[in-house]
Amino acid sequence: MSQLVVGENSFISLEEANSIIADNYMSTSNEATWWSGLSDSDKSVVIISATNKLNNEQCRWIGQRVNDNQSLSFPRINKRNGAVYDIDSIFKLGIVELAINDNKPSFSNFDMLTKSGVTSFSDGGGMSVKFSDNIVSRNTGENNNLRIPNEMFKTYFMKYSLLVM
Repeated sequence: MSQLVVGENSFISLEEANSIIADNYMSTSNEATWWSGLSDSDKSVVIISATNKLNNEQCRWIGQRVNDNQSLSFPRINKRNGAVYDIDSIFKLGIVELAINDNKPSFSNFDMLTKSGVTSFSDGGGMSVKFSDNIVSRNTGENNNLRIPNEMFKTYFMKYSLLVM
């Protein structure tokens, strides 16, 4: 298992992730309880996994990497005007949200179905399931490998992206 290293394989430290959980979730919430039950090693794994999902040019981040040799997609620079883009506290919160969303056990069958993209289900003898197109995509209406829910992407990551939604 790899060691979490900020700037190499993670946008945030384990300490930052723990603080984000403490500052944004009630200690009795399902998410905080799940998080506190993880070992530091497991927390590192889910943070690195979320970072890997975002460290992806499919997100079409604004600008270019500051250094061609940097491991992560941020910081970035707009070569035309020199503006530098680095992640802020909202982006960091989004990383933790993504780590939770992608890894926590479903706390209900409804959660499991909605996470899978099911928006409606009926079985009045003619079985019917409707799936959401609510997944971030480079092409409207198509799913891609990111599998990040639109609302999560819009809330935490959109201001850094060239994706049009």
